[in-house]
Amino acid sequence: MLETYFSTARTVITKRESDGRYATSETDVELEVRFRQRPGEDELAELLAKAERDCFIGASLTTKPTYRWSVL
Repeated sequence: MLETYFSTARTVITKRESDGRYATSETDVELEVRFRQRPGEDELAELLAKAERDCFIGASLTTKPTYRWSVL
């Protein structure tokens, strides 16, 4: 179903006041995806929501990443 994709990520690491340790405080992920056959709007919304929810890295962070999707 997915033909191609391209992604970039940017993260900010800051020192926490609570314990003086460094941690990810902000993460922005930009994704460009192209489908062989573009799904309908409802199916596309479900696929993107599932991709964000089940992302291993995103799910392991204490601060939720911001995702920006470009579907071609």
